Amino acid sequence: MNPKLKIVRIADIVSIQKPDPSRIAYWREYFGAHEIFPHPVAVASMGKERYLLLDESSYLAAALEHKLEHIPAQQMILRPNETVDASLVVENLEESHICQFNLSFPRAMLVPAAEKRKQYSASFISAAVTFPDQRKLYLDFRRNKEMALNGYLFYFLNFLERNFVIRDKAPLSELKSTNLKVSHIETIIDFSHLTPDDLLNAARNGFKFPSGMISVAVGPRLLGIDFPIRVLRERAPLREKNRFLIDLLNYRIRSGHPEYFRCGVCLLNRH
Repeated sequence: MNPKLKIVRIADIVSIQKPDPSRIAYWREYFGAHEIFPHPVAVASMGKERYLLLDESSYLAAALEHKLEHIPAQQMILRPNETVDASLVVENLEESHICQFNLSFPRAMLVPAAEKRKQYSASFISAAVTFPDQRKLYLDFRRNKEMALNGYLFYFLNFLERNFVIRDKAPLSELKSTNLKVSHIETIIDFSHLTPDDLLNAARNGFKFPSGMISVAVGPRLLGIDFPIRVLRERAPLREKNRFLIDLLNYRIRSGHPEYFRCGVCLLNRH
């Protein structure tokens, strides 16, 4: 394993997901209590010393609240064929709400019936809406002339955020146990055909997905480095902080027993 680690300016990292206030509070308290970054953030190069954030943006937002300007980062290779998972759970969303949106923004998307659905076209971003009774509704969001994302998809996402409670998709077992305890209905929306280029396009155009919607399976990820925050506050040159980061990584590997997981994660033994 040869992770590409470096200290990066937070201002040079572009997030494409909105932060979650509850997660900001969690990380703010964690950083304050432990004075460490447990893992480097995962980023991909956008060129010209700009980086696309592949992790949750709440981690960065909490670091900014601690008045930090830099953060340890692991630069990942975002290949064109990398899988982009995108899904949401929306509380109390019904088909009539989607029809209402479609009437307000008729050019934003197509709503083909399942039996009339055409074969996938690269001109669209597709979404499968699964209602609690297992009925399905399919939505197709047009791309622009350059085959890139345009605002139509984000009109719909903003509509959901303004009018409903939304969250990232939990495992099926968790959803089943949760449904027994709540009175609201939960509709699952799975987006397909999003690509790494779509994420880069969103970053360059300032588009933001809801918190937790996007997940990119890039690896191998390095977790458990426990980088001291005090090092970032020191007035030492950035090259010395980068040298400390690499020395810390080597120390963690030599002094512990790193665990490698099939999902592409390396967890360092921190004790």
